[in-house]
Amino acid sequence: MTLGQLNQGTRLLGTWGGDTVPDRDLPRYCSLYRYGRLHLEPLISQAYPLADVNVALDDLEAGRAVRPLLDLGSV
Repeated sequence: MTLGQLNQGTRLLGTWGGDTVPDRDLPRYCSLYRYGRLHLEPLISQAYPLADVNVALDDLEAGRAVRPLLDLGSV
């Protein structure tokens, strides 16, 4: 996209968290996951113990991990 395109009616929009309403949506997501209708496993490329947070960030930046998961249970 060029600056000229922005001047022709194109808009850039951003969000922080999308349109999620946590009190409404998180219980729904949990229910969908519990009953096998929401598959989260494909979103996780690799799990890292919390002590390896810097390794996870390095892998993310280098493209070796798409969505690293920090395992807080390994503290």
